[in-house]
Amino acid sequence: MLSNDYWHEMPSRLHAIYLTEDLKSCAIVFNVPDSPTLFYLDKFAVSKGERGNFNTEVLWQQLKHDYDQLFWRSRHNNVINSW
Repeated sequence: MLSNDYWHEMPSRLHAIYLTEDLKSCAIVFNVPDSPTLFYLDKFAVSKGERGNFNTEVLWQQLKHDYDQLFWRSRHNNVINSW
């Protein structure tokens, strides 16, 4: 669940938004404060029906292509960690 301030604070931190053509997967990348060459993968969202779909893999590969270093935190029990 997003905090109430998420959309309000987004413009100052946003670096890029990635969407698949079918709009069923997306990634939001933020700038790391005070580090113009470091980026943080804030959200990686995939609709339930699209998990394991080729479009999601293409999205992930595009992120890897566009960023030499991309930081991402998640809970230890997040099911996508193994992916």
